[in-house]
Amino acid sequence: MARAFTGFHGTSKASADMILLDKRFVPSNREDEWLGRGIYFFEDDPDQAIDWCIRAKKYKEWAVLKTIIEAREVLDLTRKRDWNMFLSVLKQIQHKLEQTKYKGKRLLNGIVINIICQQFPYEVVRAVFRVPGRYYPYDITNIPPVQIQICVREERCIKSIELWRCNNGGF
Repeated sequence: MARAFTGFHGTSKASADMILLDKRFVPSNREDEWLGRGIYFFEDDPDQAIDWCIRAKKYKEWAVLKTIIEAREVLDLTRKRDWNMFLSVLKQIQHKLEQTKYKGKRLLNGIVINIICQQFPYEVVRAVFRVPGRYYPYDITNIPPVQIQICVREERCIKSIELWRCNNGGF
């Protein structure tokens, strides 16, 4: 049975216009991506996408696209079984990676996920991350600000794309 997600993708206004015109995204292929190769979304949280546009990328003109994503094969790192598999593969290859160009890399997430996805037909990867650069009062709570990110590895899983918001007042 397919799982459905609502994803929000923050980008420059020019890139959003091209995505809407072409009805497709350009996947990220960098080796240092948090969840491996694919197209990145914030799950059910457009404010995270806006924040990413403003704080991380510092776009002067930005837009947030809303998508509906459906996938049968999901590597969901919020689930114990999937997390344990991820950690097992990471531990198996950690020493080997330290002997390669990845020596000294702090985050090996994307590399490990790419290896897992070569062996299993995952269409989407899902994980929770702390919101970078956000302070929280850890002395009175153990609930940090988090974001759920989705990386779509198979573009056919994106069922719809629409402009949700842009900084020039469009909705």
